[in-house]
Amino acid sequence: MCPNGHSTPNTPKNGGKCKENPNHSCETLCALPQNVVHYRRHREIALDNPTWWWLLAGALVALELITGTFYLLMLALGGAAAALAAHAGAGVSVQIAFAAVVGLMAVVLWHLWRQRSSEPTARAQRSVNLDIGEQLLVDAWTDGVADVKYRGAQWQAICRHAAPSPGLHRVVELQGNRLVLEPVTESSSSH
Repeated sequence: MCPNGHSTPNTPKNGGKCKENPNHSCETLCALPQNVVHYRRHREIALDNPTWWWLLAGALVALELITGTFYLLMLALGGAAAALAAHAGAGVSVQIAFAAVVGLMAVVLWHLWRQRSSEPTARAQRSVNLDIGEQLLVDAWTDGVADVKYRGAQWQAICRHAAPSPGLHRVVELQGNRLVLEPVTESSSSH
């Protein structure tokens, strides 16, 4: 048995040929690292742990470009961290831990940053939706929901605040087919 576990040792009796790959002598085959992949016509490429991690990170970036979600980029950061750990000589379990911890932390931090962002969503921007800022009269609220007539049609409206009251309200956002309203105060109605 050769050092790489091939079943036929290099003996003069078999001419130094290996049963697993008759094109190579056992000396040549067993001198190569175990992470070398053989394919047609004796070409070789080394696919060690950092390469796999870099390929995974690249695939996640490509998938992010297709789907448009930013969270996959955060997971790609985890793959890049694992590749750097592999370059540093860390074991596979440490590499997986790096990928998981860095990817998870990046996702959580990105999620928290997006929640704290003071920018309004596209649904609440007047440049995207001309209904934002328009005023309408709400006659009555029932369990936090009101049926209002707006632009010649019946709409469901919800109030941004917990305790809605009848009166003049301003459209601040659209959520699907619902208007999100806030009460108009005297100081804000003069604008």
